[in-house]
Amino acid sequence: EKRKQSTWDRRLAAIKKHLHIKYDIKPTNKQLDDLRTLRKFYNEDQYVHLKMMQGKEAEEKQQLLDDINELEVHINGFTKKDTRMKAIALVNLVTANRPSEMVRLKVKDFKLNERAVMVHMKKQGEVKYKRLTRDCVTAIKQYIQKYQLEPDDYFVCRVTRHQTVVRDEDGKTKQMTEIGYNKLVQTKLHIAPY
Repeated sequence: EKRKQSTWDRRLAAIKKHLHIKYDIKPTNKQLDDLRTLRKFYNEDQYVHLKMMQGKEAEEKQQLLDDINELEVHINGFTKKDTRMKAIALVNLVTANRPSEMVRLKVKDFKLNERAVMVHMKKQGEVKYKRLTRDCVTAIKQYIQKYQLEPDDYFVCRVTRHQTVVRDEDGKTKQMTEIGYNKLVQTKLHIAPY
């Protein structure tokens, strides 16, 4: 039927699960060989276009930077520049970190003199240094200073609606959840965080 490979794989998984749960049927070795043969069709020149995955279109970078620079926060009837969200958004933009990587960053992971940040890439199971821009480093410094963050504090920490950092009994910042982080970015910038 010339279905996309992703569609074919999803349907295959659904059929296999249905047969296994409803009738306790598992594929035989012959059937598994037939499936491998079918999968190989997607590597042929005439079908390779069916493997293409299409993601969401990229945001206009300059427009996104303008939006980040205009971020504001409203506290007790006053409007101020949102230094926290600006720093978080710039780090996310420059490093292209996943939400899981962003919420695990600590202040000590930033090497601001070297314009770099150490990121634990959970999915790949490795640690990488990622470069930062000058604007990003400036925003991070302003954020750390304004919120008086310590080296062991989470970079993307929880704050109250009055922009006060939430700390536990030991005085350490509380880690923001990935869901909370996703909502924060979508609310402030109206884009997906990754």
